[in-house]
Amino acid sequence: MKTIAVPKKAAWKAAPGNGERLFALRRSLGIPRPLFSTLADVSVRSLADYETKTSVPKSVRPRLNEALRLLHALLDIIPPEDLRSWLTTPNPGFENKRPLDLIQKGERDRIWAMIHQTRVGAYS
Repeated sequence: MKTIAVPKKAAWKAAPGNGERLFALRRSLGIPRPLFSTLADVSVRSLADYETKTSVPKSVRPRLNEALRLLHALLDIIPPEDLRSWLTTPNPGFENKRPLDLIQKGERDRIWAMIHQTRVGAYS
């Protein structure tokens, strides 16, 4: 499996407003467009369109930013090369639901709670 390098802080900050940078960041993480579109709650077709533009519409930036913030936080506890698999694999900590399913059902807060608990050592 190839090693994935975590993008620099500047790339994360610029990505929600710049489609070309969003595309580069998403690709560098090995996250396919359908998966990221689910994370950001945008259609695959819309995401493809945004990724060809230098400027992303302001109305969609908060959703893109939230998806990127979640990915960035997950990278604190999950190796980059395992991130895609972690999102799409049933997890016993979430009653054998996939983290992606939780996101689709509006239960993103459960993932944030897991991130927080991991950061403070609740799982060590």
